Amino acid sequence: MNKLLMAAALAATLASGAASAENFDFSYTFSSGDVISGSFQGTWNSTHTAALNITDVTASLDYVPFLADANTGYLDVTAWNTTTGTWDDTIAPVISTNAANNNFVFADTDVAVNTAASNYFFFINDATQGQQAFAVNTNVLDINGNAQSAFDAPAAGSWSLTAVPLPTTLPMMLSGLGLLVAAARRRLQA
Repeated sequence: MNKLLMAAALAATLASGAASAENFDFSYTFSSGDVISGSFQGTWNSTHTAALNITDVTASLDYVPFLADANTGYLDVTAWNTTTGTWDDTIAPVISTNAANNNFVFADTDVAVNTAASNYFFFINDATQGQQAFAVNTNVLDINGNAQSAFDAPAAGSWSLTAVPLPTTLPMMLSGLGLLVAAARRRLQA
């Protein structure tokens, strides 16, 4: 009976870690040398090529953080609709390991409703608009007093999207290993 309980506890521990959201880190280095980087939470799609269910977005341009949306404390994420050529809350943003599939904006406001975003990073691939990566951070001013910005045709820069384990995953894995060690010790003592 103890072995059955131990196996059930181990399975529950491992399953709870597998179903949770993951932290993702992203970065894009513009051909000018400017760097946008940040993180968000989400889940992989079935082929592990795109992130879904995006929340808790943060970003920095040249290592200066963007201001977050005052209502959420994070940046909003919105999709680019390639059919209408507008930002659209009714479709899921595409944030992919393959830069040629990206269609999203991270902004300090919901740009589908309010286009007056101050800090934003968008990355679109559209037959009409072309491929664009563009970032503006009003927290950084250039020598002329203008907001820091960077623009590229995305092929000119370098895109990176990686998933990193949530901090809660490690304790769950360690507790599962602890259960295995306890079971092994009991066997040796018996």
